[in-house]
Amino acid sequence: MSSFHFRPLRSKSHKTIKLFTAALSLVVAQATLPAYAHAESGGDVPQISDLKFAAAVHPYASPEAAPQAVKDAFEEAQKTDKLVMLIFGANWCPDCLMLEGALKNASVAPWVNKNFAIANINVDHFQYNTDIAAKFGVKIKAIPLVLVITPAGKVLNSDGTLALGEARSMSAQAMVNKLNEWKNRR
Repeated sequence: MSSFHFRPLRSKSHKTIKLFTAALSLVVAQATLPAYAHAESGGDVPQISDLKFAAAVHPYASPEAAPQAVKDAFEEAQKTDKLVMLIFGANWCPDCLMLEGALKNASVAPWVNKNFAIANINVDHFQYNTDIAAKFGVKIKAIPLVLVITPAGKVLNSDGTLALGEARSMSAQAMVNKLNEWKNRR
């Protein structure tokens, strides 16, 4: 009966494997760089179709902080000509956490921050801050509810405030595409 023996890697084979690994790393880096670089420029919507993202952890401050967050978002938007994005949600809501995770992802956040002044508004179990949405003609029936508003106060997505409400089942690309659609209504 013959036995099979493994030969140790020779230095030439070892160098080939190292070179292959380095080349593969470059290919992966280049595949992710265009979406990030494009997003950073604030240009067209980033192309991130296969992006994996994690849920955010506790993105909503106390309900009492919401009025100031809204005021700050509008002040920033008026100074920078960004749109205001009001995200009504709660820390117990899985879709709210997934939406925030997508928006904060390193491949998406530069584009989002270039185009939107964001205020996360804690509604808890719908007993807080519903008056903020009502000021814009919206009744909160489900969360997350997203309003995209001009600095002058015009709601751009009144027909789709719940479009990102199924964030757990949406791709990051679908979320960004929807935000871009609303941004372009300006």
